[in-house]
Amino acid sequence: MSDDLIERLRNFTEEDAYAMPWTFGTVVREAADELARLRAEVERLTASVDHTQQWYAERIRKIEDVAKREGIWPELAAIIANGSATRQMDDGSYIYDPPTYAQLLNIAKHRAVRAEAALSDERAHADALAGALDRAVKALEMVTDQDVIKSTSVANAFAACAAAASIGRKALSDQDATKNRARRQG
Repeated sequence: MSDDLIERLRNFTEEDAYAMPWTFGTVVREAADELARLRAEVERLTASVDHTQQWYAERIRKIEDVAKREGIWPELAAIIANGSATRQMDDGSYIYDPPTYAQLLNIAKHRAVRAEAALSDERAHADALAGALDRAVKALEMVTDQDVIKSTSVANAFAACAAAASIGRKALSDQDATKNRARRQG
């Protein structure tokens, strides 16, 4: 659809449709014509894609038959799949062609994506640890407050320390569970 037609359609209001039925009808007919043209274009391109896929499939099959007959199919298949060939030597070892620049760039991109995901996981883990440490420090500060120590028994002070340690352990286990869940999903 042309940008002008799309803009005119977007600018029409219900009031315009009632107040200017002739103009509105003209724009709607233009839009219908444009949609019909676009539908025909999609059908033509879909048929073209189907034809192209069939055309290449037939030729690849013929190349495969010749390559198998000549005994070079594994090398040719490696070139088709990977962009570089592997050759088996007489001693049974393989020689790999060096990767192309595009292959190296693609590998680097995938490594960067994985590294960014791992860094994000580690940052989340570090944030959770920092939060657990803050809660544990606050609990210990409560215990070491002189007024608390004077007014409580040693057993209560130990109970407060145990509670602080429990808070830290729970935060760590929650973080580990979140990290494991993220790994299973990602």
